[in-house]
Amino acid sequence: GRMERQGSKEEEGEGEGKETQDMKIPTWHFNGVDYPYYEVRMEGGTVCKVRGKQRRSVNVFYVCVKDQAPSGIFIHVEEVGTCQYLAVYASTELCHNKAYRIRDNPVNTIHCYAEVKSPRKPKTLLEHELELAELKRAANKDMTKQTTSHGTATASTTAKVSSSASGHGEGYSKDTPPPPPPRSVFDRTVVNSFLQGETCLKGGGGWWAHEVCIGSSVKQVHTENKFRTVVYLGFWDEDAHKEWFLNTNKKKQSKSHVTHLYSNGDVCDVTGKPRSCLVKFRCSGGGSASQISMFLEEPTACSYTITVEASFICELLPTVDQYGLFHYGEEEE
Repeated sequence: GRMERQGSKEEEGEGEGKETQDMKIPTWHFNGVDYPYYEVRMEGGTVCKVRGKQRRSVNVFYVCVKDQAPSGIFIHVEEVGTCQYLAVYASTELCHNKAYRIRDNPVNTIHCYAEVKSPRKPKTLLEHELELAELKRAANKDMTKQTTSHGTATASTTAKVSSSASGHGEGYSKDTPPPPPPRSVFDRTVVNSFLQGETCLKGGGGWWAHEVCIGSSVKQVHTENKFRTVVYLGFWDEDAHKEWFLNTNKKKQSKSHVTHLYSNGDVCDVTGKPRSCLVKFRCSGGGSASQISMFLEEPTACSYTITVEASFICELLPTVDQYGLFHYGEEEE
């Protein structure tokens, strides 16, 4: 196809001429890092059936990554529009030009000095640290299943701040209530709402966002100028899931995750068959109780896999039945 170049003409050598220095080189933000890039647009790809006779096109961002092999590798590919793509190629070659190297953020040192007779730490900070310690203990109990009841707050939560820490020779007075007991690290109300299909999990930050509504559907959504385009990747059919679960021998899967099948989605233009999606619920031991990670893959045309990682799933997995279905909270009813 035809290729159009955009960016600096100085691709090699350490020299940074006035042309490169005066240019404002664009950056691509990924995983918290801004990568300066050199852009090449390629047109005239294969015909896009969705858009008539229009041919596919791609914008290629070349970025400097020092720990890659000289030959380079594609680190990101996505469809930003119908039959329009973005590909990011990482290589050490572009690092020869200083203008395309990742810019390190300056680190400034801040020195803090306590005033005379001041405490080493603020009183509220000490209370906060005690509460965090209690939250960690509760999380460990939930993860190891060593206890069946959260019980009451321990004495350490209501312990007085020592006179040496407060700097004023006093802790909590009789009129000052102790800090409140720690909040539960596992919000059962939110989880129950999700399991009952009242709340959907949402992820994705590109052209398409994706939503998982358990017991209902999985879909991709694109919103532009108040118009909403929805593509259903699959619908929940309990009988179809059970049959698939048994036929694929999923009873022997890892204790760290469980997979659900959503089938009979919108018809795929490529295969002519309905789309389908596997939703993999994975236990994530790290992170906060409210943190949820989601990512979508398309191993084959219109056959998708969405992985949902969260710490609350660790409590759901022990409740699954022989078909991998959750029964959380039913024993409490």
